[in-house]
Amino acid sequence: MGICNKVQLALYQSCDTLVNSSDGTLTSEGERAFGCIRNGALLALGALGLGVSPGIIIGGLGLLAALTGCNGIVKMDQLSNIGDLSSLSKTLSNALRG
Repeated sequence: MGICNKVQLALYQSCDTLVNSSDGTLTSEGERAFGCIRNGALLALGALGLGVSPGIIIGGLGLLAALTGCNGIVKMDQLSNIGDLSSLSKTLSNALRG
């Protein structure tokens, strides 16, 4: 829930919809959202490593979201309001490990 609350501004659905309040596990919609966000973060990290600009990365992820069924999860235009891509990717990487 803590990570969800950090990025809530950039999510279409509320954290209450994505995370079970009783035990902190992901709901089925939360699982779907997490999978899409995880895959997008991995792509973003790879692109950052290749020197691709954050603007191009966000635009590309927006296009891919529609093609992969991940649209309607992340408000791409709000990503810059929750931090830079490298710090956001680091937060998500830590979540993947823990």
